[in-house]
Amino acid sequence: MHNQEGAPIISERLFYGQVVHLPQANNMEDYIIVVNRVEELQTIRDQQELELIFERARRTIIGGCEVVLVREDRSGNQQPFDRFSNEQDFEEYRNRVFRFL
Repeated sequence: MHNQEGAPIISERLFYGQVVHLPQANNMEDYIIVVNRVEELQTIRDQQELELIFERARRTIIGGCEVVLVREDRSGNQQPFDRFSNEQDFEEYRNRVFRFL
């Protein structure tokens, strides 16, 4: 199986209600975090799922790509509002999220 750019896909995973195709490590892509979902996970105190999301995002940054924060409206449109391309800035965001748990 290949993604839209023709890169081989190593796995599929249900993510924020969407199927995201994870490319092979040599063809990384930006990682999108839907903040509505992060807020929902904070509300139900699902620290395990938050850790998983943030670890994947951190690996994306280490791999040279960006983490993009988006807010999703009721019709499913995603509006990007922030980007992280270095670990230090991303770690500050992560600490703000986990502070509320």
